[in-house]
Amino acid sequence: MSENADLEIKAGWVLPVHPDPTVSLENHSILIKDEKILDILPTAAAADKYSPATVIDRTSSIVMPGLINAHTHTGMTLMRGRADDLPLLKWLHDVVWPIEGAFASKEEFCEDGAMLAAAEMIRGGITCFSDMYWYPAAAARVTVRTGMRAVIGMVLIEYPSAYAKGVDEYIAKGHDIMQQFQGEDRITFSYAPHAPYTVATETWKKLGELSQKNGVFIHTHLHETREECSASCVLDRSHPACHLSENECHPVEDFRRMGLLSSKLVAAHMVHMTDEEIQLCAEKGVNIAHCPSSNSKLASGFCPVHKFLKAGINVALGTDSACSNNSLSLLEEMKLTALNTKNLAGDATALPAYTAIQMATFNGAKAFGLEDVTGSLEVGKAADIISIDVHTHAGNSPMFDAHSAVVYAAAREDVNDVMVNGKFLLKEGTHCTVDIGDTLKRMSHWRSKIMEEFPQK
Repeated sequence: MSENADLEIKAGWVLPVHPDPTVSLENHSILIKDEKILDILPTAAAADKYSPATVIDRTSSIVMPGLINAHTHTGMTLMRGRADDLPLLKWLHDVVWPIEGAFASKEEFCEDGAMLAAAEMIRGGITCFSDMYWYPAAAARVTVRTGMRAVIGMVLIEYPSAYAKGVDEYIAKGHDIMQQFQGEDRITFSYAPHAPYTVATETWKKLGELSQKNGVFIHTHLHETREECSASCVLDRSHPACHLSENECHPVEDFRRMGLLSSKLVAAHMVHMTDEEIQLCAEKGVNIAHCPSSNSKLASGFCPVHKFLKAGINVALGTDSACSNNSLSLLEEMKLTALNTKNLAGDATALPAYTAIQMATFNGAKAFGLEDVTGSLEVGKAADIISIDVHTHAGNSPMFDAHSAVVYAAAREDVNDVMVNGKFLLKEGTHCTVDIGDTLKRMSHWRSKIMEEFPQK
């Protein structure tokens, strides 16, 4: 008697990612039932064992876990291309913050930006994202509507904004949003203080206590630029990247003194690190969200990923915002990570393709405590799955190695299907949960507003 299943995906190649990231299973099927992976087995054997309600043929595709964007700011997608060719602090102070002051103070702006980001991420195979932006409920609503999975950052800075008047209100509003969306199984939350140079010591300590008490991760920017480290070491208050601490030290050392270095910390960037700091982060279990395109575009430096991996640090991948990238493509981030790391290490074997895939999937899930839910294709885990066509487009064929094809050749147009919890968000290249026409109409509205108030010189 065969067992019932909701869906069978007949795959040319399956990349499970975990527990062994090197594995590639040819001519295998994935069976899905009740939103979860029921089985992974040779397609020939599946015919005798299961009676699926629906069967889809993806024998010309690589089927793998959905990609996880470990660091982004979805609302900023509406500023794509508006702050190019600038270093980080000039980018922030001269362009981004003024535009945000005028428009990101409106929840509608943040929600429309998040929807545009979601449309782009889904098209590129991203099933889960970790967000950090104003009005986090806006991104949460978009997550519900699109069917994605998300870690919504409860944003916080030391200063008043249109969103909140002070630290206590930032925290209270974050907790209210957590309560509002507690029934959504695809949404979890993080405390998202911006950076050491915008958040004070007492606030960091308070967040550390709340993180421990509530079991909620802290997601922040850390050691993004050389200036952040050098100015903090001498407490150069004239420099905008100097941390707000009274300690003359690198921010990572300050975090150690405050007890913030732990497996509950996801630190974005971590570009400028001493060997001692790398070892300290490894010992404490710190997670790192590496954003190579943003780091390169802002000339922030090259992250020593090979040293992190050798030390045993969990390194995930992020796109950062579309305003500093300018693409929300983890396919691009995987390739750039592999290339930069090989070059920086002077070793072509320093970061193989399968490791880049692991960073963009399982490591992202692990960074936010979701590794038992998503990030790999394993029986019992959520059916968060994508397929990448390797036979339709000239740029991704011939295909000799599945891992290589994904990292070094695949592009957004090669992504054929995207599903979360067994439900299609993208099927055969067509969006199932996003109204692209309406999304682009809203984008055009905000573009006109930005151009009107901030005309390009």
